[in-house]
Amino acid sequence: MIKTRSQRLCCVFGHRTTGQIVAKYSEDAGRTWGDDQVLRNDFRSANGWPDLGYPRLFSRNDGQLVAVYFYCTQTRPHTHIAATIF
Repeated sequence: MIKTRSQRLCCVFGHRTTGQIVAKYSEDAGRTWGDDQVLRNDFRSANGWPDLGYPRLFSRNDGQLVAVYFYCTQTRPHTHIAATIF
């Protein structure tokens, strides 16, 4: 979780049921959260285990966020570290 330049909270997590990496924002210090913002939805593992996520979240100098997490895809089916800038 991180506080953005606009003072919102942003939380990123791996949703194992849907195989997605998801971001959510809060405008009120975490009391309520907005809709899911899907960052990745192409998860596919070699062994069928839904092991994804464990994200770390960073803010770049330009205000964009970087989420780094474990992930698998059809072209890279073994667990690897991936990142999304948003």
